[in-house]
Amino acid sequence: MKRTFFSTIIGSQTQPTLKHIFKRTHFVVLLIALLICGFSLSVLSLFALDNYAKKNLQLIASTVSYRVEAGVVFNDRPAIQETIDQLAYRDDFSTIRIEDIHGQVLAELKNTKKGSFDTLDQLFNHFMFLNPTSEAIKHDDETVGTVWVSGNSKVITKFLSQVLLGLVLCLVITLISVSYFSYRTHGYIVQSFEKMTTVANLVREQRAFNLRLPKAKIQELDELSQDFNSLLDEIELWHQNLKQENDTLTYKAQHDSLTGLPNRGYFETRLESLFHQAKDSSQLALLFFDNDRFKEINDTYGHAAGDFVLTQTSVRLQSRLRQKDFLARLGGDEFAAILPQIVDEKNAIIVAEAILETLNDPIYLPNGQRLFIHLSIGIALSKDCQTPEQLLAKADAAMYHAKRSPSNSWYLSD
Repeated sequence: MKRTFFSTIIGSQTQPTLKHIFKRTHFVVLLIALLICGFSLSVLSLFALDNYAKKNLQLIASTVSYRVEAGVVFNDRPAIQETIDQLAYRDDFSTIRIEDIHGQVLAELKNTKKGSFDTLDQLFNHFMFLNPTSEAIKHDDETVGTVWVSGNSKVITKFLSQVLLGLVLCLVITLISVSYFSYRTHGYIVQSFEKMTTVANLVREQRAFNLRLPKAKIQELDELSQDFNSLLDEIELWHQNLKQENDTLTYKAQHDSLTGLPNRGYFETRLESLFHQAKDSSQLALLFFDNDRFKEINDTYGHAAGDFVLTQTSVRLQSRLRQKDFLARLGGDEFAAILPQIVDEKNAIIVAEAILETLNDPIYLPNGQRLFIHLSIGIALSKDCQTPEQLLAKADAAMYHAKRSPSNSWYLSD
């Protein structure tokens, strides 16, 4: 098995402690520090800072691109200028320029601060930041402009001056060596925490409660990962219970507790949606149902019998409706059915007559008493209506017109 530098530092023990790793790391660093010279350290620092500075410029460009998107889209130059002016306090860039898709400059910010090593700054700028960093400004996946950021080596020269000053003392050389190798160790630790942060963000933003942290090599981090995973287990269980409760409450809020049919609120919402869909394609029919003898049944046989009649009424109505039709109980003994994609009034009449046909068979109460259901049906079509409310009014009026006719009748609204 190939051994890496870091695996050599932590040794072959299973799950070493963080304290043990740092002790061995510092010991190795102290030995290597005696062999490090100022020149090599300066060069390494320079390359590291160069990489950091370029990544930092890219980060600045990406941040500015996101923040000025709206201003570029609406060509709001004052807003764009105000946005980039907020970065004037930074020393890690020399110029920020915003251009539209045609290359026209919309806003520009120049860093006019003077440094302690202007000549050295200019030299580093020439070699390290010869070309500016750019980032496209996108809106709806289309490029609407570009952010250009030119680098500034003030931070780099300032750091190098401090490093060169510290090289005078051997102790400083040792401390820098320790910092370097500690960084390697710290990198592994940070990587572990980045995994935790990534999982936490996905859980928070995408509700990915099924994610878990992998097993870590360091004992303390592994214990932390296990505790974090246990917490995710509890959150996932809590979320599932909460979702089930919310689904149950939503269902209860939208459905009639006796018949299980959608209630008036759900019906009105569904009617408005289907009505507007029908205006763009085919028409729909609305059927209103009223039980003509429901009050008599309640008064004669009691409320329990009345409830039984309502449930049986809903069953018979559903037996003659299509799967895509929408049946609801509006309250009391009134029901309504929405029939989408109806060709003409003949289709609605066929459904109404089929429902009335089911009433020829009696129903039997739990005590054995035989009863017949009598319905009045009002029919209205959406083709002549401008709003769902108008369709409701027509169906309601048609139903009351049917009630004045013999029992088990339907009436088509004009």
